[in-house]
Amino acid sequence: MKVLVFGDTHGIDDFSYLEELAKDADMILCLGDITFFMSDIDAILEGLSLFAEKMKKPFLITHGNHEYDLDVFIEDYPSLIYLHEEVFEYNGVCVIGHGGAGFSRREPRVQSFFDTVYSSISFDQKSVVWLFHAPPHKTVDFRPDWGYCGSITRRELIEKYAPSLVVAGHIHDAIGTQVQVNTTHVVNPGPGGMLIEIHSKMNSTSMSSSTTSTK
Repeated sequence: MKVLVFGDTHGIDDFSYLEELAKDADMILCLGDITFFMSDIDAILEGLSLFAEKMKKPFLITHGNHEYDLDVFIEDYPSLIYLHEEVFEYNGVCVIGHGGAGFSRREPRVQSFFDTVYSSISFDQKSVVWLFHAPPHKTVDFRPDWGYCGSITRRELIEKYAPSLVVAGHIHDAIGTQVQVNTTHVVNPGPGGMLIEIHSKMNSTSMSSSTTSTK
């Protein structure tokens, strides 16, 4: 399966620039920060909805730190699937979404959610993708002025549960970064997006395509 991942688009409402990557994807994931603190949210969701309808494939989105009550707004756009503290399964791939946050190092709620999910669901025969907004520590979270500023909790969860792929953003300086944490591939795709191939066996991913221009 191939997934198109993107986010941190901050005000873009025409997503036709992603169509070339999206045509080869089986599923589309957006990691949030689609607005500047909710400005023009309806126009942006309309643009995302038109994009999703044209591509005719599952479109999952979580919220960034610039969004609030996104689940309420998104109710008017049935082609968009809001994924926060939820699990979505499609063709043998499970996507676990957890949006929001920013620079917290320790996150008890995130810890509790993932421990609960993994204690109640068996992912042995499935590939697993985590859709974050905030990045895990020492992955795709480096800022020249701050150093690594991501969540230690999320990093420890990756080491504990070893998902196939983790998608995260928030740190614009790290857009385009890809790293491995043991067998887990972690990417910060940015607004240009990345096309990722996820093989049928858990913990086996490969980069299929990379960033496209947003201009």
